[in-house]
Amino acid sequence: LFVFSPLSARAQSIPPDPPAVAVANLDDAFARLHDYTLGQDYTPCKYIGEQVLAAQGHLDQRNALADRLALVLTSDATMDAKVFASEKLYIIATEQQVDALAPLLTDEKLGDLARYAIEQIPGEKVTNALRTALDKATGKARIGIVNSLGARKDAAAAQKTFLLLTDAEPDTAHAAAQSIAQNGNSLLKPPVPAISKLLFDHENWNADPPHFNLARILILSSYSWADCRRVYSQIFDFLTPVGV
Repeated sequence: LFVFSPLSARAQSIPPDPPAVAVANLDDAFARLHDYTLGQDYTPCKYIGEQVLAAQGHLDQRNALADRLALVLTSDATMDAKVFASEKLYIIATEQQVDALAPLLTDEKLGDLARYAIEQIPGEKVTNALRTALDKATGKARIGIVNSLGARKDAAAAQKTFLLLTDAEPDTAHAAAQSIAQNGNSLLKPPVPAISKLLFDHENWNADPPHFNLARILILSSYSWADCRRVYSQIFDFLTPVGV
């Protein structure tokens, strides 16, 4: 008796893994990585991954390999190749690769990959690159940069982040609030007018406030418990003239 199974039918439709082709050297691996897409022979990726692990503790070797991975992100390689390069840069990237990757931070498609590659690198060079990119970026790229600056607890960029609390793009305002709230820092104290704007839409204050709970979290994470009462009082004083 034959019983049809969707799983067995699907298994028969899945093509077999492509045959593995040995990698001659690192140059060969990077040449093949350029055109790599998911489902193809993973051998060159595996080879590069092994070299990344072997480079740990050897700064010259590490930087040379990271430079080549950064070039993948700035080239016309496939998106799958760029995702792979970004993942490996997260492991071995240093400040040396920041100049090459900084221009990608404002790119809608590649911004996340560039941020992922350099966000964990300590030092002012990365933070400065993110601050500069914040002034130029829009949409999804800007939201990502806001999150990165929050993760790095960058007090110098706090004022820019506060201004974004009242940004015309709701997603950007939400990201700014979330960044400050989730990465609470005693130096990051958002001004009361910005929090008030987040609490209520002054032009239509009867509407459900979209970020009410987030604003409350923002206050509690940014101010001491003793200061919260004063902040709420100031918010009330700020909103009273507009009839809220």
